[in-house]
This record gives sequence, C-alpha cells and structure tokens, in this order.
Amino acid sequence: TYQRSYFTLDKVRVTFDDQITFSNIDNSKIFNESWRVVEMKSPWDLPRDYLDKLIPIPRRRFSKYCKGMESLCLF
Repeated sequence: TYQRSYFTLDKVRVTFDDQITFSNIDNSKIFNESWRVVEMKSPWDLPRDYLDKLIPIPRRRFSKYCKGMESLCLF
C-alpha cells in the first residue's frame, strides 16, 4: 500500500508515493519502506534533457513491486 499525491509542473505529471508498506498475502510479514518515490511523466515531444533541466537532481530506478518481493524474501 502507499499514499499517492498528484501534481502538474510545466506540462509534466508528477506523482509522489510515500508511506509505502509491503505485506505478504496473509499479512504475517510486513515491511515499511523509508524511501519516497517520485515519478515524472512528460509528453513525448519534449526534449530528452527537459526533465533534467526542470528538476536537476540525480535519478535512481525504484520498483515498488521488486522492493516488496525483495523485502519479504519472496525472490
């Protein structure tokens, strides 16, 4: 589960996910993620470096699904 907030910034859709919690099917294992996840989606016709200039911070890949599987030792 997670809490999601939506914003628009100069033609770019931005979502913030926090309060991320992973649990297995019967809730016998629960893991709370300390990271917050930001996702940006832009129109296809914007230049490739547009987001880098708009928000000049390093990017890092993060998958809530993969992190949950890893945190719960399911793969």
